[in-house]
Amino acid sequence: MTFAQTLPFCGLAAALCLAPSAAWAQRRDRRPVIQRVTDGNNQPTTRAPQGGVINLVGRNFHKCPKPPEGADPKKAVCTHDELKVTVAGQKAFVVASSFDYVTIIIPNSVRPNKRVRVEVSIARQGSASTTIEVVDYKKWKVGKVEAGTESGALGPTNRQDEETRLLQSFQVLRFEQVPTNAGNTFVVEGIAKGVPDKATVQVELRYDGRTVPNGMRHIAVVGEKFKTTFGPYSKKLLYGNYSLELLFELGKQSKRLQRRWKKRLSDSQIEVYSRIQRRKYTSVGTGPGGVCTKEDRQRQASKVKSHYLVFCKEVLSLRDELYRAVADAGRSFFREGRGINEANYKRWLKQMGFVKDDAEAQQLVDNPKYGKASGYFNARAYLAFAEGTLIPGLTKLHKRHRDFNDQYIAPIDEKADTIGDWLISIILLRFQEWSKELYSRAGLEVPDVIGQVPISPVPAPKLSRKFFDAKRRELLRRVGLGAEVDRETK
Repeated sequence: MTFAQTLPFCGLAAALCLAPSAAWAQRRDRRPVIQRVTDGNNQPTTRAPQGGVINLVGRNFHKCPKPPEGADPKKAVCTHDELKVTVAGQKAFVVASSFDYVTIIIPNSVRPNKRVRVEVSIARQGSASTTIEVVDYKKWKVGKVEAGTESGALGPTNRQDEETRLLQSFQVLRFEQVPTNAGNTFVVEGIAKGVPDKATVQVELRYDGRTVPNGMRHIAVVGEKFKTTFGPYSKKLLYGNYSLELLFELGKQSKRLQRRWKKRLSDSQIEVYSRIQRRKYTSVGTGPGGVCTKEDRQRQASKVKSHYLVFCKEVLSLRDELYRAVADAGRSFFREGRGINEANYKRWLKQMGFVKDDAEAQQLVDNPKYGKASGYFNARAYLAFAEGTLIPGLTKLHKRHRDFNDQYIAPIDEKADTIGDWLISIILLRFQEWSKELYSRAGLEVPDVIGQVPISPVPAPKLSRKFFDAKRRELLRRVGLGAEVDRETK
């Protein structure tokens, strides 16, 4: 072998040797990294109270994907499924997330007065951790840094005083729900002292930590003040706590405004204004002053349970009716002579999960309805079932499900709403898929009504019976009907 002939071999060997190292480096580069911890005002901190909000700043964190083009914004909501944050081993609620920061709420159940571990785990990327001191929320207060500095020097105490002054000059003064003749509104008013005109702040209306549809906007500062109104909303308000999330970022302002304003700011002031967050709450209910009461929450939860209990019973009934119809009509796949091959037909029924035992299979053999005794497909009877039972049932169920959730300003439970759509879509897609096969094998044209069912639920990721049953049980448990699941499984 000549030297020239050995070159390709050497190159391949080098590539093989370097491949594991390159792959390891790529995986390492995707791992999340926590660089610092900041409080709700984006100021570095090493302490936080129970129930407090902190930001984990770094890189390679989860970033919510953009919803598909044309997707319903009410349903295409990221649930941060692959992101998990724990504080002292307890799962923390993720308020917001992006590539370079994660905002969480420290669980109230974390034991105070000690340093605990905060860990961020991202599926298929790895994890990162840091520590923070959790303080009893009853004793929490922002203390000043004690330091001996010369008079007039900008030492730690003076610097913190300046930061506190700047932060206090940026406040939400009013956030309340105001009923009007046109509907319910939320009024927001605040001050931004020292902030020039035409600067903008981002405000976001949330219910139970979720952004209300069309609840985010940017408003301009005028005369060191800002104000806006969300609404009027013709839909009902959900009982509970609403929050206003305010975010001001110096880097998001126009380049011209930044250049002019930074000339008047010190380095410490620029650091404070780089990111300022504010949160204010208001309660909606029937209690004194419009506050949500325990009874309000119980009534609301009762409505949710009632809706989903009926929904889950009806969706299961429709699924079973479809299975029985297709199982019956499927005898046409096994036509043999002037009848059918019973052994193969029964085996197919069991493989598809249409029957539990031989007795049920024999009933379908002896009592055909959508397949004839001769083994032919009874297209007329099947179409009558589709037009008279399944399609009207699915349409009515989907409309009632949508109407229940759409009557409120925001979904009561977005995940439950989506699972409900999945269950309907499984029945719809299976119906269309199996119907096309039945008509195709019979040499018949598929009726237009089968492909033009007037509903469009969120498509389920899987169509199997196992997935349907699992998600239906999950839905019942999610809305507080776990006892119903236990009763069904006994």
